[in-house]
Amino acid sequence: MTVDEIVKLILAFSVGFSLVVISWQIAMVFGGLAGVIRDFRKAVQNLGTASDMILEDYNAVRKLIYSLKDGLGGISAVFGAINGLSKMMSGRRGNKEEQAEQGGEVSEPQV
Repeated sequence: MTVDEIVKLILAFSVGFSLVVISWQIAMVFGGLAGVIRDFRKAVQNLGTASDMILEDYNAVRKLIYSLKDGLGGISAVFGAINGLSKMMSGRRGNKEEQAEQGGEVSEPQV
């Protein structure tokens, strides 16, 4: 065995070892990338869960607002009726006062 053959043999072993180390490092990078992808999937899944919860809360608040609006609409109808009744009564009272000032006989309204 000559010196050239020994150098070639050492060179072949070193290239082979470097290929093994490089492949090992690439496998480690891919393993880390798989972990990052797994974590990313969990984050996306949690984001989906959070958006579902927000949507449920939105629907609950929306129903509450609509029920409040319907309730207040009923109250405003009652106030509208009271307002109309008071206008009607004040109109009759005004007519009675006008008739009394003019000296006319005031009659009670028939209901």
